[in-house]
Amino acid sequence: MCGTDYDACVLALGYQLFDRGIQPKFIWDCIGSAASVQLEKDLFEKMYKRNFGKDCIVKGNKNG
Repeated sequence: MCGTDYDACVLALGYQLFDRGIQPKFIWDCIGSAASVQLEKDLFEKMYKRNFGKDCIVKGNKNG
């Protein structure tokens, strides 16, 4: 299962994994939103960390 919408399918998949005892990790630079109104990604980042743990977000190295 795979998704790119942090406000829909990625969040739902995270809950499914968490409910099965698997700690989800999210590659933050690889997800976005197809919503017509762009939601605050930083707000969702805080929500993900609150629900799945502070280390659930993986970010790429922007310096190379």
